Amino acid sequence: MKRPSEQHLAVIGASCRLPGGVNSLASFWQLLAEKRETVREVPDERWTQEEVSGLPAEVAARLKWGAFLDEDVYAYDPAFFGINDHEAAWIDPHHRLLAETLWEAAEHAGIPPQSLSGKPVGTYFGLYNKEYLLRAQRPLEEIDAYAMNASIHSMAAGRIAFLLDLQGPQMTLEAGCSSGLAALHAACQGLRSGEADLAFAGACVLILGPEESVPPARWSFFSPTGSCSTFDSAADGYVRGEGCIVFALKRLPDAVRDKDRILGVIRSSAVNQNGRRSSRLTAPSTDAQIDVCRQALRAADVAAADVGLVEAHGTGTAVGDPLEFGALAEIYGAGTQPCALGSVKTNIGHTEPVAGLAGLLKALLAVGRGQVPPNRHFRQWNPEIDPTGTRFFVPAEVAPWPGRQESRLAAVSSLSVTGANVHVIVEQAPPALDRYQSPGPGRTRRDSPETGPMAFVLSAATRPAADIAAGRLAHWLNGDGAEVPLQDIAHTLALRRSHLRERTAVIATTRQELIDRLAAVAEGTATSGTVTGTAKADTDTVFLFSGHGSQWAGMCRGLLDQDRTFTHVIDKLEPLVAAESGFSLRQVLSGTDLVQGMDRVQPTLFALQVALCAMWADYGVRPTAVIGHSMGEVAAAVAAGALSLEEGARVICRRSRLNTRAAGIGRMASIALPRADVEAKISKSGVEGVSVAVVASPETTVIGGDAAAVESLVRSWEKEDVAATFINVDIAAHTAHMDPILDELRTTLSALAPQSPAIDFYTTVFDDARRNVPLDADYWTANQRRPVLFLSAIRAAVEDGHRRFLEISPHPVLTHAVQSTVDSLGGDPADVLASLHRDTDEATDFLTQVASLHCTGHPVDWHPRYGAGELADPPGMSWERTRHVIDPSPLRDTTRVATGGHPLTGMHLRDPDNTRRHIWQKTLTRTTLPWLDEHRVNDVPVLPGAAYTEMAITCATDVFATDAHSVEVRNLDLNRMLPLGQEREVTAVATTLGPATATWELTARDPDGTPKPYAKAELHRTTDAPPSALDMSALLDAPASDVEPAELYRRMREDRGITHGPAFSGITRLRLFHNRPTPTALANVELPATGRAGTRALHLHPILLDICLQAVGSTWLASCDVPPGGWSPAASERCGSWATPPPQPTATWSSATAATTPARLVAF
Repeated sequence: MKRPSEQHLAVIGASCRLPGGVNSLASFWQLLAEKRETVREVPDERWTQEEVSGLPAEVAARLKWGAFLDEDVYAYDPAFFGINDHEAAWIDPHHRLLAETLWEAAEHAGIPPQSLSGKPVGTYFGLYNKEYLLRAQRPLEEIDAYAMNASIHSMAAGRIAFLLDLQGPQMTLEAGCSSGLAALHAACQGLRSGEADLAFAGACVLILGPEESVPPARWSFFSPTGSCSTFDSAADGYVRGEGCIVFALKRLPDAVRDKDRILGVIRSSAVNQNGRRSSRLTAPSTDAQIDVCRQALRAADVAAADVGLVEAHGTGTAVGDPLEFGALAEIYGAGTQPCALGSVKTNIGHTEPVAGLAGLLKALLAVGRGQVPPNRHFRQWNPEIDPTGTRFFVPAEVAPWPGRQESRLAAVSSLSVTGANVHVIVEQAPPALDRYQSPGPGRTRRDSPETGPMAFVLSAATRPAADIAAGRLAHWLNGDGAEVPLQDIAHTLALRRSHLRERTAVIATTRQELIDRLAAVAEGTATSGTVTGTAKADTDTVFLFSGHGSQWAGMCRGLLDQDRTFTHVIDKLEPLVAAESGFSLRQVLSGTDLVQGMDRVQPTLFALQVALCAMWADYGVRPTAVIGHSMGEVAAAVAAGALSLEEGARVICRRSRLNTRAAGIGRMASIALPRADVEAKISKSGVEGVSVAVVASPETTVIGGDAAAVESLVRSWEKEDVAATFINVDIAAHTAHMDPILDELRTTLSALAPQSPAIDFYTTVFDDARRNVPLDADYWTANQRRPVLFLSAIRAAVEDGHRRFLEISPHPVLTHAVQSTVDSLGGDPADVLASLHRDTDEATDFLTQVASLHCTGHPVDWHPRYGAGELADPPGMSWERTRHVIDPSPLRDTTRVATGGHPLTGMHLRDPDNTRRHIWQKTLTRTTLPWLDEHRVNDVPVLPGAAYTEMAITCATDVFATDAHSVEVRNLDLNRMLPLGQEREVTAVATTLGPATATWELTARDPDGTPKPYAKAELHRTTDAPPSALDMSALLDAPASDVEPAELYRRMREDRGITHGPAFSGITRLRLFHNRPTPTALANVELPATGRAGTRALHLHPILLDICLQAVGSTWLASCDVPPGGWSPAASERCGSWATPPPQPTATWSSATAATTPARLVAF
């Protein structure tokens, strides 16, 4: 049996994207504490109110609001995740956001995401929204292979697991609104079982279209007022919200062992199902909620009375809130200490699968801070809730933690419409382990002075993103990070983040210097103190050890007794050099004068090279190959393991001491010509005593020899415009001038016992740079005499694939030659770096070179320098987002209402056997068009005569492929009334007679299946101008009598048997003009809200036209010429529509003049 602590899980990181611009824990707490509003009207990109105007008014009203993310949910960084441009658009935005947020959660935990490769890391996501799948729908022949990315939610966890090579459990759970917290429960189980050592648990919800919002809106789940007033008397439902949250979890003992920052502890979690304990599938169950709370408390081994915050599911619905309160009161209501009752939905809406995780994040922040954030919209208790006798209170402002402080406990609930219930018990991290830096401005772990330069390394997948990262860090340093120690920031950036391809390093000593340099990087004006680079895939580095010439006055004085490693090497060499050469390295390096004399210069440079190698090793930088230039081969041999430090000291000291014998008679010069050209010119000149001493690069050769002869050649070549520069030495090394000392050099080094180099040693002594020879006395004698074939060594290294060279010297003297050689060979460019530069602060300069090497992609071990820092929260990954979205589904035409075509005629088809014949078929149903039930004759629902007109106009627009303004229906004959049951299938057929004429007929089948005609008409394409507008002011000013519309509807119902339900009772004002030759009526008509359902794509709304026809009826009734009994329109001579394209206006005027036949109607 495991000890309880081993069953507990540590939350070591979290990342979030939530409404209100929330993208960090700090901004989330700030939003909660400030009670900021996040609900707003639905953005037009998701849907317009016009798109839902065809729904019942009370449903459409509930689709007006939402708590949306501020960012473009279709924008992301596909290249970063290895996604090609075509695939990028097909990936569900939920999956995209989860990938980004998981990466950020790992960063927040201080875990470089790329370090997780090959490890048992689990990914557990909660998802269920399918709106992008609806957008992806295509006819079968148009379905893209990548469409599976929009339909398979397990791709979300699978993709990130593939990207990072995570090899633990990977699953996507769907448990309704409990999906996120259920995923967290599964992650906890995976950690406890040992299936995973680290787990990411997350969920995401985006509201991409109205489809998934319509059903709950029809059930009145949503608030028509756009608020979530949980537990309040004003509660009228909830508002949907968007969001994404991912947590990083470990077993608590592992987190303690790894010294992770712990946000809080998950003591337990429990999951159950309502079963038949609820009255229906979608109804909550108090008993089930009580049970799941008890299970969680029992597993946590804590008392309910010790819990100080219960974060409820709390949707703000009339049924759910009282039931949930009853369950929570049963478990947590008793006790002497107060307990806060909250619901994050009042702040960010109902984020559905994310909701439980949002509540958990809120609870973790609360237990960590010892404060409870407020609920929005709470003024007084819901009258169906009686808190009397419980210890619950709903905080209206930020409140201190209620109850016991020694170990704060909170409980989090998540309930689902499918009956899945989840309950989690969380606890603050034990004080000894709580290294969590509470987010927010002005909060800091400590305030310690910081001295000396520091490197702050940033990276991104692209250069623009890396520059953005610099700007974000500068902004953070001026805000939330103003008090965070620089050491912690450097620690976090260097050791707790992945280092990506495009890199930037800023070297700074003070906070303001860091801010200024970061801002310069972001603005593209960076100069000193910053380095950038593109990381190469290979990690090989060739160390270059320069010869004579890199020395300068005061070199490395700033490192002696300041850098521990440098000083240790110098102190180790001090007695060796003193014994061999008779001078003190410390004394030379402590002075400000330029070191003089071969016997001092060379041992000093050797000592500095070995010490610099040790300093590089402190950062984990060791050579994979070495190349030495002249005397530099001695330090190269030590670095390669061929010579011991003591042997290297003997070689360099004895070599340099003998060199002094040749001083004063020779001279050397660098010539900007290839070796062959130089040798040809020497031969042609006839000058004796001069030879090639160094072959530096394809275009640079060094000559040496008798001083007068060298000077003569240089003067003559300068006249030929050959660039030549004298070298500041008074010997002619690597020439015949060395012959007198060679035997003694060989003898004095005869006791050497060199080892085979442990790494590649490219020799500059022999033509074959790869030649493997013992580095014994004979070799060092040849090194002194033979030309330095530096070009051959560099060429060999490049041919072997090396593309990174690091010069080990107090000032770079080889980098130009190396770069020139690499360029001459073509192929990939090389990085050529230095260790130090003349007349600089060595500590700053060396750190800059370390950062430069890091920017080339070589691994750098920052632990020795920044390992003592603590995890901070500077801005995470900078994504270079671009918008990727598939076109809307052609099956969802927003102008014609989804896949069923027109709501009255259905889809338009052409007869394949007769191209002149057009067919429409539709099942009219009172479910989708509920207003069909409200037009009755003798209490039987019948299709309004106005509906035939709309159907004929629609068919005409399809036949002639034009808009409703350009068609006209003539001689419409309504054969009989069409009774409507719950469903009635109708078929329309049009046959073209010419380019602008067609016949039209509407039929329906009797119950026995016999087709029967109900209407026929002629369809015409027309260019007629619309009728002239009526003089409204004259009509309104003319004497008339007002008729109460209710009286008109009563007479039609009682005298004529025509019943107009609320959807058809749209006359709001009716005036009759009796002093005219024939009765005339003017009616102000309005489309009632209940008549708008399912009619967004209509051209001429049947209800609105029917109401206008009611004005005609009023004139006939006023004329007293209408015989008793029922009546309805039987025919119309001409009908056209000049209304605006769909959707139609909802109010207009109607003017009608009675005549024996036909009636004249004008509506506008």
